Amino acid sequence: MEAVRENPCVVICGETGSGKTTQVPQFLYEAGYATNSGIIGITEPRRVAAVSMSHRVAKEMNLPTRVVSYQIRYEGNVTDDTKIKFMTDGVLLKEIQKDFLLKRYSVIIIDEAHERSVYTDILVGLLSRIVPLRNKKGLPMKLLIMSATLRVEDFTENPKLFTTPPPVIKVDARQFPVSIHFNKRTPLEDYTGEVFHKTCKIHRMLPSGGILVFLTGQAEVHSLCRRLRKAFPFRKGNANTGESEEFDSTEAMRKFKKSKQKKTISLPRIDLDNYSALPVDEGDEDREAGIGDEDEGSDLDLGDDPTGAEEKVDPSIPLYVLPLVLTVGSRKAGYGVSAASAWDLVCALLPQT
Repeated sequence: MEAVRENPCVVICGETGSGKTTQVPQFLYEAGYATNSGIIGITEPRRVAAVSMSHRVAKEMNLPTRVVSYQIRYEGNVTDDTKIKFMTDGVLLKEIQKDFLLKRYSVIIIDEAHERSVYTDILVGLLSRIVPLRNKKGLPMKLLIMSATLRVEDFTENPKLFTTPPPVIKVDARQFPVSIHFNKRTPLEDYTGEVFHKTCKIHRMLPSGGILVFLTGQAEVHSLCRRLRKAFPFRKGNANTGESEEFDSTEAMRKFKKSKQKKTISLPRIDLDNYSALPVDEGDEDREAGIGDEDEGSDLDLGDDPTGAEEKVDPSIPLYVLPLVLTVGSRKAGYGVSAASAWDLVCALLPQT
């Protein structure tokens, strides 16, 4: 709270499961940032997170849902009494189009900033302008950027965003080592089958412990669970397609496995977006496992393919590959911006040809 009081913008870096999303809004509420008709706004990249986190925070604070509310597309329970508001980043972007200074809010929290979605990057760029404008008008607003990765240079060392680098607060939460297992090359046609074989190999070859597997969708999760139940009929499996659960001991989760992830790829010639399954980025694996650069835990390959680590593909940042027609058009129409390259975005937009 001291850093928030003394700085207009603060970057909070904490591992997955450290409690950033649930605890920081409560600290701000108890510090008085929701008084005088001000609202604490928290943006989430996904609808499920916005809804579930609002219910969780309301339960922890013993407050009704009319005080701790959520707003997603076509759904919400926001009232005049709302003091803490969880919403998707697209909802906040629409509010900026109506009220550029966001006079209703006293604090804006950008959660999951490490995912670098298009809306998140644009919001960070817009809010970096809104905060100083609010301060000049005597209506101060705080901006908190929360990330689960240690790579925060995109925010702290970008003079187009912040003339004065914001302070970085690191929150430690990891309590046990995690080993990451992956195939350095996996056939795209049957990557779920490779996940099954890898999981079975880990179970048979390594000591006891939990195995956490990430897939791209609910159908793949249930399909893998059925195959594992047939292979190991006396083992109990837990299919969880929503939020991850907490583990009770250091032995509860020792092995971490992540297969593919779905990325949206723009096909401008036919004006369509395609969801493609791509290998995960190593930084994403470390983030989900809660592993920092200096933490224990290893990337262990079980010998499925002798190729080098350079075969792993680094997925592109969505801001580079997704069309900006909707967001660019609305902002240019509303605020007279002549070109997208003039924005103070986190990444400099590639010149259009």
